[in-house]
Amino acid sequence: MKRNFALWVKSNFSENIKYPFSGKFREVTSVEELRILMQQYADEKTYSINDPKEEKINILKSEDGQYSIFFLDKNGKKYILEQETENPFVFKRFYNEVTYYGETMRQIREYEEVFEDKLEDDVKIQLLGY
Repeated sequence: MKRNFALWVKSNFSENIKYPFSGKFREVTSVEELRILMQQYADEKTYSINDPKEEKINILKSEDGQYSIFFLDKNGKKYILEQETENPFVFKRFYNEVTYYGETMRQIREYEEVFEDKLEDDVKIQLLGY
């Protein structure tokens, strides 16, 4: 019962996630520009650029110049969020996904602390919508 209530509250909060710096990513044209902006506006613990890391939102440039965004769980399973997309759209999407991931994980940690209910990783992934 408490988990259902908390999940309902979480769903209401996730509708209110703000992406305050999203506009700054509209004109980004290179990975270096992306890296600089991400260092300024996102938590480095939540993402990785061109170096896939577990439990982070990753962006990876393919040999043909396209980008993919994905979440890599702690078992190495990849959850594709955006595949074979060109810039500049993909850079803004990456920022938004990193922001969503960071905020949702913060809410999950708060839930676990308040309700003393440790969620399994598969439940967390489900809550993230991956």
